[in-house]
Amino acid sequence: MWRIWFVFSVFILLTCGIIARLFYWQIISGYHLKAEATAQYKLELTLPAERGSIITSDGYPIVMNKSASLVYAEPANIDNHKVFSELVSQVLQIDVASVAAMISDTSKMWSPILHKVDEEKIQELKLLNVKGLGFEKEPKRYYPEGSMAAQLLGFVGLDQNGNDVGYFGLEGYYNRELQGKAGSITIEKDVTGAPILVGDSTRIEPENGSTMVLWLDRTMQNIVEKKLIEGIQKYGAKEGSVVVMDPTTGGILAMASYPSY
Repeated sequence: MWRIWFVFSVFILLTCGIIARLFYWQIISGYHLKAEATAQYKLELTLPAERGSIITSDGYPIVMNKSASLVYAEPANIDNHKVFSELVSQVLQIDVASVAAMISDTSKMWSPILHKVDEEKIQELKLLNVKGLGFEKEPKRYYPEGSMAAQLLGFVGLDQNGNDVGYFGLEGYYNRELQGKAGSITIEKDVTGAPILVGDSTRIEPENGSTMVLWLDRTMQNIVEKKLIEGIQKYGAKEGSVVVMDPTTGGILAMASYPSY
């Protein structure tokens, strides 16, 4: 009788062990394993959203986007790495060794070189006609009025992942509304990592950021900033601030501080 109980106990233990392993692989590790499997044959690219503009009450854009591009390399397609590094670094005015390091891994199909390069430089690079050099549209933040209302507006920089993010002022406070929502495109890739043109693909369009219209009056803002500096210089003050408000609506028509950024 004890032998029957022994065999039955071993059977129960083995069954529990199998169930536990199945639970681990399918439930606990299932998502991770599925992601790893997908990464082996699919490539996901981000489609950046265009950041919203900021416009004054009299219709002038004081923050907008300027045409620029990400310059990247395709190391596996470069014929002469030395010549490539020298030509590209000369146009972009960056260290030759840095470019050489970025393209050293010839198994890579894509390696970023420099973000937000102005259109003039892009045209110079295209004239080089070198294999393995590519460009991707990447709008650059542009302030047509220069430093006007700088402290009010804030600025845009890059976060730890290389994405645009607003810091300080309106750019920082309303970052979520201005930045929009990035899209993506997922495509199949071959064993070398190259996209399969006839493979399945999924595309999610980006949602561009909202345009912000201020109470700020461009002409009044210019006058206030000039008068503030004149007053500081005249009376030898170290700093100063001016706020002009519409008493009816409470809207800020002009705001200036010194020193600025």
